[in-house]
Amino acid sequence: EPFHSDRLAGRILGMGDVVSFVEKAEAVIQKKEAQHIAMRVRRKEFDLNDYLVQLRKIRKMGNLKDMLSALPGMGKYVKEWDPDTQLMFDIPEVIIHSMTPYERRYPDKVKKDRRLRIAKGSGRSIQEVNALFKRYESLRTLLSKGQATKNSFLRQKLNIS
Repeated sequence: EPFHSDRLAGRILGMGDVVSFVEKAEAVIQKKEAQHIAMRVRRKEFDLNDYLVQLRKIRKMGNLKDMLSALPGMGKYVKEWDPDTQLMFDIPEVIIHSMTPYERRYPDKVKKDRRLRIAKGSGRSIQEVNALFKRYESLRTLLSKGQATKNSFLRQKLNIS
């Protein structure tokens, strides 16, 4: 990693290093891929395959503890860091890999009996499988709200009803 004295000083003072964080993100996430995901979100086609791709991209950016330390105001979380937190990227991947292509594509159709099969196939508990679906649904809702906010902002700026 190149040495930048001002960025290092920011990290030491707990102000983070957003520039380095953005540089890492740009190295991992290509503009074309980001546009593709944005299009899938707009069309409400964001599925567990896309979720898995995003988890892998976050993992490629490096250690989660280092990423948190690059963000302003996250110093207290870095101090309380639990090494098992990195598992939050591994467990969902294992669970998603134990699903069929149909289940990945249509996660809203995965009911209790299929979730139990997925839990057994992945070697994880049913609670972890349910938590994955809950996190996925929360992310999907968050992304769609972000898109709705962006669209309403554009309509307002363009005076479109």
